[in-house]
Amino acid sequence: MAGLSGFRSVRGHDATVALLRHAIAHDRVPSVYLFAGPAGVGKDRLAHALAQVLNCKSVLADGDACGVCEACAKIARAVHPDVIVIQRDRKEPIEDGPKDSSERRRETERDRARRLEDVLEADLRPNITVEQIDELQARLPFRPHEGGNALGDPSRGRQAANSGREQAPQDP
Repeated sequence: MAGLSGFRSVRGHDATVALLRHAIAHDRVPSVYLFAGPAGVGKDRLAHALAQVLNCKSVLADGDACGVCEACAKIARAVHPDVIVIQRDRKEPIEDGPKDSSERRRETERDRARRLEDVLEADLRPNITVEQIDELQARLPFRPHEGGNALGDPSRGRQAANSGREQAPQDP
């Protein structure tokens, strides 16, 4: 995410940033935050700024992330192993021709790791999938690789995933 440098890069969410700063300063950060709202209001930027602040190796005097350390840079490039992004997939994946399953899986993972800020709302599925929640649940029991915090962003997720799970056939 271009220009991501902690809370300094967040605009228009002063009250929310103040609440997050207060929680961090008093060591009262909950295990999950839900960033919900219409597309384009800055949920993704705010969530990733929070991830930077919580994982920054060189926190500034004002408590904000430095934006340049290895952890901050990885979060900005969407490659930090401990920042898990759950977002809606495209309705139809972009096809470039025949590919083997391992190459297609790598492309799907890259597409999921990439933020979908520039994708039109109409091109996205209405909800995240049960499979995405299952993948997340499979990763949650493990300790962080590099950071020390865990956050969740199940936007449009739990309710949609649960309703999908109810309709999906269950193994005995």
